Amino acid sequence: MSNLIRMEFYKLRHNLLYWLALLALLFWGFTGAQEYIDFASYNTVGWDDIAVTSFSGLYNSMTADCLFLVSILAGVISFTTGREFSLRTLSSEVASGLNRRDIFISKAIVNILAFDLLMIAQPLGGIVKGIQHYGVGDLPDNILNVLRTSLYIFIIYSAVFMFCVLIAYLFRNGIVAGIVSAVFWFVLLYVFAILCDKDLNAVKVLPLYHSRKILDVGSSLHGGNIINIPAILCSVAWVSVCSIITWRAFKKADLK
Repeated sequence: MSNLIRMEFYKLRHNLLYWLALLALLFWGFTGAQEYIDFASYNTVGWDDIAVTSFSGLYNSMTADCLFLVSILAGVISFTTGREFSLRTLSSEVASGLNRRDIFISKAIVNILAFDLLMIAQPLGGIVKGIQHYGVGDLPDNILNVLRTSLYIFIIYSAVFMFCVLIAYLFRNGIVAGIVSAVFWFVLLYVFAILCDKDLNAVKVLPLYHSRKILDVGSSLHGGNIINIPAILCSVAWVSVCSIITWRAFKKADLK
């Protein structure tokens, strides 16, 4: 297992497109942070009516505003995972005698961590601009706040990306899986936006309505309060269900 995880990290480290995307998001965050700083300075508050007075507060505000990346990265992770079927990468690994369970777990762990990192890359880039503007302040408290927020984001978006892995393993085609995942999350975000603005009692019994808490990152980070238990429980449920279905699909797949 450990050798497979190291192998997946090795492939990731040598993936030029991934590093270009990461650097682009970091640079985008660095340049775009000034807009948040100017807005907060002019209005004395951030977008969520909470005063931004530190680089960690800026990080929280930028993190909560990254939902636009979800559908894009969802499509990318499904595409890259699905291509391993098209390119017969998984077939070769299985044929070489590697355990399917170990292959599945190692790829899921590395891919989800990699794309979770992309989700926070833009806010991480903004931290540099935030330190330049606000200084380090109470450094231990600010660092702890950034780490708490990052951990929360990793938990939340693991549900999103595990679902994308599921789509890839079901369709076993990178292009189709990428399109399906991107469209699904784009539509879901639009539906959740409508549900947040309306009191739709008729649909509140649906699991989908309650799962909106997964993507309600802005409310979770409001005032630095990231302990959103319903969101964490929904994420754990999504990850568990998707993992079970994905593993069963992979176990039964004909990869000869």
